[in-house]
Formats: sequence, structure tokens, C-alpha cells
Amino acid sequence: LSQRNRARRQGWTHGGKGADTIMRDYQKQKFYAFERAMIKRFLPSNLEDGLSFEESIALGDRICKTYKIKTPMFKKGRSTKIAYYRRLQHTITLPPWAQRDNVVLHEVAHAVTFAKDYDDPGHGQYFVSIWMQMFSRMYDVSLEELRVCATQHKIDFC
Repeated sequence: LSQRNRARRQGWTHGGKGADTIMRDYQKQKFYAFERAMIKRFLPSNLEDGLSFEESIALGDRICKTYKIKTPMFKKGRSTKIAYYRRLQHTITLPPWAQRDNVVLHEVAHAVTFAKDYDDPGHGQYFVSIWMQMFSRMYDVSLEELRVCATQHKIDFC
């Protein structure tokens, strides 16, 4: 395996556009726990119904326009179990289970973080701040309340 692939398997991520450094995605698991808690606390259970692939693309496009970035290409993730954003290809891959607004929001937050050229590991403080802004707008949740919850979960944000 290349150094880059070994690093990815160990939870590390390549930093920024063309960066030669590798940064640890130090709060990935903590952020996932925080995200699940916020979804459970603030979102109605009918969101489990999901979106069509076309609705997922439309939602991603609306969010990207808000942040004035180019919308990533969306791909159906038929052969994968995870949703993910690829920086170099500027694509979001969504398997059928991931065609939900909260998953689209998460992956688009990665795209915005990268497009704004923040030197941030995958789930670092800039990503978390952008995700909280998006979550607050999309679900009409107080940003201050999200910040308090993030602090309680020991999540770094700016």
C-alpha cells in the first residue's frame, strides 16, 4: 500500500489542496456520535423515508449555491456501503441508504470545507462549523444551541 492509502486506513487524511502533509482526522468518531445525537434530538423521524437520487442532487445543489461553490457531481453508490466526498474528483457518492437530507448535508459540508480551501482534516473544526451552520439553516435549530451541544460532546469548532 502507498503511504497515502495506509494513512487513510488508519483514520488520517491528506491536508488541503496539493498539500504534502498528512493530518489526523482526530475527532471523526466523536463527530459521528455528535451528529447522531443532534439528528435524534432535533429531527423528525419521518426523515428516515429518504430522498430519491434526483432529490438528493437538487438538495446538494441548493446548499452549494448558498455557499457559492460549484456543485459536486453526484454518483449512485451501488457497490459501496458508505457515503463519501472525493476531493480530487469533486464527487459525492451516495448508496441508496444514504439518500437522506442529513447525509447529503454532511457530504456537501465536506465539499464546502474543501472549496473554501480550509486546511482541515476530514472532520476538523472548520468542517464542524460549516456543518453546524448548514444544520441550523436546514432544520431551523439555533446555532448557539448546536455550539453548546458540540462543547458538551467535546467537539472542536471555530
